[in-house]
This record gives sequence, structure tokens and C-alpha cells, in this order.
Amino acid sequence: MNLRSTFVLALIFAALAGYLYYVELPRTAEEDAGDVLLDIDPDAVSRIELEHPGRKVVLERRDGAWQMIEPIAAPADQRSVDNLIAAVDEAVVERTLDEAGDLASFGLDVPSATIRLQSGEQSPRILHIGKNAPVGASVYVRRDGEKEVRLSGAALATRLDQQPADLRDKTILSFDKDAVSTVSISGADGGVSLAKQEGDWRITAPGEWKADQAAVEGLLSTLQSMRAVEFLSEDGAEPARYGLDAPTRVLTLTFAPPQTKSEGAPLAEEPLELRIGNDREGKLHVQTNRQPTVYAVAAWAVDSAIKSAGHFRDKTIVSFTAEDAARIEIASPGESALALVRTDLGWALAGDPIAMVAQAAVAELLGAAAELHGFEVAADGPFEPGELAALGLDPARRSIRVLGRDGEQLAALRIGPHAADGARTEYAAIADGSSTAFLIPEDIYQRLDAGAEKLIERDEISEGAAPPVPDGEPGNGIDENALDDAAPAGE
Repeated sequence: MNLRSTFVLALIFAALAGYLYYVELPRTAEEDAGDVLLDIDPDAVSRIELEHPGRKVVLERRDGAWQMIEPIAAPADQRSVDNLIAAVDEAVVERTLDEAGDLASFGLDVPSATIRLQSGEQSPRILHIGKNAPVGASVYVRRDGEKEVRLSGAALATRLDQQPADLRDKTILSFDKDAVSTVSISGADGGVSLAKQEGDWRITAPGEWKADQAAVEGLLSTLQSMRAVEFLSEDGAEPARYGLDAPTRVLTLTFAPPQTKSEGAPLAEEPLELRIGNDREGKLHVQTNRQPTVYAVAAWAVDSAIKSAGHFRDKTIVSFTAEDAARIEIASPGESALALVRTDLGWALAGDPIAMVAQAAVAELLGAAAELHGFEVAADGPFEPGELAALGLDPARRSIRVLGRDGEQLAALRIGPHAADGARTEYAAIADGSSTAFLIPEDIYQRLDAGAEKLIERDEISEGAAPPVPDGEPGNGIDENALDDAAPAGE
């Protein structure tokens, strides 16, 4: 095709578009352009019927909440229904066609959608949606009982193109998070039980441990926000098809009774159970004990929340306020013990007030130690002979002791590296007196692994001798009694 032919075709197309717009389209009246398409009060709408060829959805507002009546009785998604009403409420008239003629030419003989909005006892407001106009982002519409055809924004048709599942509430587990008293997760790979005791979560099985409060709260929040991506079965028939005859995991929530002093206090809510079936194309099949519906949910949403006991354990190794630290003692095999004391001018080397201490390095060490958490349990005691040695903790690479201004011990821990699986290096830490060793991130370990070469900015420390403990002079910010009573690291 040559350039001349292309130019001729372009002229023909432009002429055709002009003919359609100016000749075939009926003469228009502009006086009502910009007016609302349907004058409704969104808050007063009490019933909606949305009909497309081959499907129909009926919704009713009951006790302030939207319910789906057809094609199934189920709670509706409140936001989706509000958006549906808003689509009609926000639609405006772009143009009115005076001589509509045959409705079929506008797709209004068999509308692509019809919506009926009823407010109380009033007659319903009905709007029919036709096909898109050939020019411009518009759609043909007609108000019920009127002959005129109007143009409105094409977005109206898009917003009304809703499947029943789009308007249905996709919440799977509805509960009051603050009322949950126990959580139980069971499965072929073991399980975990948690209980709220005096406001704090604790693990009660497979062992007795303090729980990570954020991890448990995260689990409950994830369960509350879990949404169905598909409704697979309304009656729960053929459970084997979905792996629900023998669930891979079962999660159970129990609830504390409401706090009330009145007679006839309500009983606690019945336990809520989530059964997890098989996985198909990244979707898990789930079902609750409160209704037979089988849902499909994103597998990652379940896997990110429902984990083993180790995930829910509190992994705090030591915890103190860095500003409360007045003395840091560090011991390492084959190296001189090191003690640092806080003064009015910053950290100083005990026994050598003129030594240049790397203040930033001390702050980095102290910051890493103050809120030290592991990311995984390395081992639980009582420890077998050699078990701590295998973790690099007996002897430890560093033993760190932090004292407060009154000489009280704020923290004491040991850190060390070890070879895992014969290849990669892992880093472990254990607090003195603890029966659990944890793995810590490498970057945290590197911040804690500080000796004289990192903390002191000169190399005049005599080898093989521990620096003397200063007596503490008035005005230097050191508690004399605390320094006299503090034992060197490693004792």
C-alpha cells in the first residue's frame, strides 16, 4: 500500500466518523448536559436489583448492613455495594438524543445492564444501560418510563459490570481480636498452642515459653484480614475434592466471656475453627465450622501467618536501655579483658583516661546489644556436653557484660560464630543464665564483635594484662561504688 492509498483511506475514515457523529446520531439537545442521571439519596437506598443477561443480584439493607438475597443469601461486601450506588449517583448526562428512534441501535432493546434502586416505600428508580457510543467515551442509557436516550460516561457501564462474587462479603473469619483467649494450630508437622495469661501471650505447647506478642497479634490480624479469592462450594459437598476430609492444618480460636457484672452475663463466643485443605495453583481450600462454604484463599496469606512454635517464641536475648549503661566489660579468649566507663565527656577506657575511645563504635555495640533479638532458636537446654561449643559459645568469641550507674547488671551475654552444615557460617548468642541459644543476623553479630582493635583508637594497651579499674574521680560522671564492686567480664 503506497502513501497515496493510505492518505485516501484516512480521509474516508475521517468522513465516516463525521457522518456517524453528525448525521447518523440524532440531533441533540444540550440544555440538560451535566445534570445528574438519577437523582437519588445514596444513604436512603434500601434495595438494589442489578441485572445482566443471564445473571441477577439482589441486595437489601438490613439493620444498617447490606445483605445479598439473590443468587444466594450471604453477607454483602459493604464497600462494593456503596461503590455500586456511587456509580449511579455520580453519573451525569452528557447529551440527550431528541430523536432516539429504534432502541436496538443503541443496545437498549436488550440492555447490557439494568439497575433498580429503591428507597423505602418509594417506587424504584430504574436505569437501563445500552452499548458504547461509536465516538467518545460514552454509553447509551435510558431512564425507565422515558423515551429519550441519553449519553453518559462509559465508566458507568464498567462500574455496574459486577458479578455476584464481586458484591459478596469475602471475609472468612469474623471475630473480635481482643476477645481471643487461646490459639491452637495442629497439623501433620506438629502444632502449637498459645494462651493469653494476664494480658500477655504465652506458648503452652509443645513447650512452655513466653510468646512473641507481635507475632501472635500479627497472626490474628492476618486471620481477620484474610479474604476469599473464590467461592468454590456453598454446601461443602465432596470434602475430599478440596482436601477437607483430612485437613493439612486446623486452626482453632477460643474466646473469653464478655466482661460484665450484670446477672445473666452472656456466655463466651463459640470456638472458631479454620480447616485448611489442599493447594491448587497457589490457592488453598479452606472452610470454617460456622458455615459449609468452601473458599479459595491465596496460599501465601495462610503460610505467612500459620507457622510452627519457633515462629511464635519470644526471641529476646537481652533488653535494656542504652542510656542506662555506665560500664561495658568485654572478654575474649587470648585477648586482654577490656572495660569501658561512661564519663561526662563520653566513653573512656578504664584505667587509662587519655586513651582515645572510638565513641561511634561503642555506641554501635551498645545499640546492637540493648534490644538484642534472635531470628531463630539455635538450641534449647539443658545443653549436652559440647552442644554450646558447637555453636561457638563455649568458649565464646566475645563475652559482654553491661552494668548500670549503680553497678547493677543490665545484661550479660556471649556471642560466637560456628560452621553450619559444613559450609555456611551462622552466628549465635546466649544470655547468661538462659537455657536457650538463638541465631542472630550477621550484621548484628559484626556490631557486637568489638574488641580493643575496634573500640580503642591507639595501640598502647599492654598485651596480656587487663586494664586496671579506675577509682573514679569526683565530677567525671562515674559512680565510684559501682566501679569498685563491678567484677571484670568473664568471672
